Amino acid sequence: MVVIMKPPEYTCPRSGAVDLDFFIEYSRDPLLPEKLKEASPVIFVIVQSVEVHTLYSAIFFLQAESPSTCIWNTEDTRLLQEAKTTGMEGKLNNRERIRILLERLPVLYPDARCLLDYGSDPEKLLIATILSARTTDNAVNQVTKRLWSEVSDISKLAEADRNLIEDIVHPLGFFRNKARSIQNAAEWLVTNNGLPDTMNELILIPGVGRKTANVILGEAFNRPAIIVDTHVGRLSGRLDLTRVKQPDRIEANLKKLLPEDRWTSFSHQLGFHGRQVCTSRNPSCHTCDFKSFCPARNV
Repeated sequence: MVVIMKPPEYTCPRSGAVDLDFFIEYSRDPLLPEKLKEASPVIFVIVQSVEVHTLYSAIFFLQAESPSTCIWNTEDTRLLQEAKTTGMEGKLNNRERIRILLERLPVLYPDARCLLDYGSDPEKLLIATILSARTTDNAVNQVTKRLWSEVSDISKLAEADRNLIEDIVHPLGFFRNKARSIQNAAEWLVTNNGLPDTMNELILIPGVGRKTANVILGEAFNRPAIIVDTHVGRLSGRLDLTRVKQPDRIEANLKKLLPEDRWTSFSHQLGFHGRQVCTSRNPSCHTCDFKSFCPARNV
């Protein structure tokens, strides 16, 4: 929450009297600096408790106008001092960017979740996740719908004719490798009496790496898990949360930055942002809620 105290005569030509609601609503408006230039106010700002994104927005826009007087009072004096010194476009470190992301992502993507259809069957989720490599969740869902109509369960998948499985998964690309992987995984599950619930055991399944294992742990077993899919990997670099490129190292670095109870939800939320805004090609930086502090590395 940001509390703004200002002289009664503080007005904006385009909107009349500017109150707290106006500032909060428009604190992310790229035209606000121009509006403030027209008003040329003396602004008193008291920050009592910090909603970080709003705080940084306030500092950036106020700095743009060099107001005569700003009074800052916050519990987080170190963060505030750096923000005052460098402004919104200063080089925040990755922990400070994480703090903003942890506040904003749940607001932007409250329904972020795993998009693979698996009917509450963890073994079917495993097969879908193996198939999801280098393709979209929507494409996988179309294929698994046919797959489970042809082979009703894991044991039937393990026994199925390879040509049939290859034909079913053909639309996903790499169909021979994927058909082999899911049948080998199915055979392993039958032999070992089902799906294990630890990382060390999950990665013993043919075709299962840490990403797939983390999907199972986070989604099926409700364990904290950082899922480094293509979107999380890409955005972790662009936001300069980590500069490594190997998924297992990205996972390890994010674990150091994130509270454990946010690992899974953060993965889903960042993934949604990657799908909807920060796409691989032609990211929508101009409409991104994080453009004011994103270093946009490798864009």
